[in-house]
This record gives sequence, C-alpha cells and structure tokens, in this order.
Amino acid sequence: MKNVKSTLLIVGLVIVGIGSFFIYNQQQENRFLEFEGYEVSIIDKRVNELYNDEKDDFAQNITTDKFAEINQLILEVDDKDYSEKNKSRFEEIKNEFKSAEAM
Repeated sequence: MKNVKSTLLIVGLVIVGIGSFFIYNQQQENRFLEFEGYEVSIIDKRVNELYNDEKDDFAQNITTDKFAEINQLILEVDDKDYSEKNKSRFEEIKNEFKSAEAM
C-alpha cells in the first residue's frame, strides 16, 4: 500500500511538472509574440507619422531624416523571423513606406 501511494505521488508530481513546463513555454511564446507586435507597431506608428490626419498628403514637418530613420528601423528588423500575422503586417507597412518614399 505504501508503494502504491509513493508511486501515485511520483506520477502526480511528474504530471504537474510536465504541465508546468508546457504552461511556461506557452507564456514565453506569448511574450515573444507581444514583443514582435510591439516592434511592428513602432514602425507602423513612424510610417503613419509621415502623413497628415486624412492620410492624403505628407505631414508638414516631414524631413528626409525621418525617411532615413524609418528605413533604418525597417532594415534592422527586415531579416527577423516573425509569426505569420506579424510578418504580413510588417510587409504591408514596408510596402506603404516604399510607396511614400517613392513620392
């Protein structure tokens, strides 16, 4: 009887340990995705600052330095391996910036 209780205790501890490991990994992945999203949102914000409120013309305080700064940000994160959602969002932002730069 004592061996059965010990065995059940060990099995229970192993199950709790494995569950804790999976929960920890999921939390780490969620933090990573949040950080990815933060990086992409910063670039999105900077690209949006190039335009006026109606987004039909450039903002009045726009300088070539702003374009260079945004381009540098894009180059820094361009080779990162983002999740599919953030990757497609980043590509849209990058294309929007290239269009603005061409103007």
